[in-house]
Amino acid sequence: GFTADSHPAFRCNPTEGKTERRNGPPTQITVTVEPQGASGDLVGYLCFILPEEKDFSTYYKITCTSR
Repeated sequence: GFTADSHPAFRCNPTEGKTERRNGPPTQITVTVEPQGASGDLVGYLCFILPEEKDFSTYYKITCTSR
């Protein structure tokens, strides 16, 4: 899911679950942005937390411009 400091316009599906280990089939995540009147740069941080391997958790910064 997205971190608490992400703009509230960001959503992803699914928001939780398990991904396959290395060399497994890819996991598809759909990200949507619904600015609902907000304008300018909207920033979200999508995170993948790996409970058993926290050192390998990953964050992706996503920036969208809404007009």
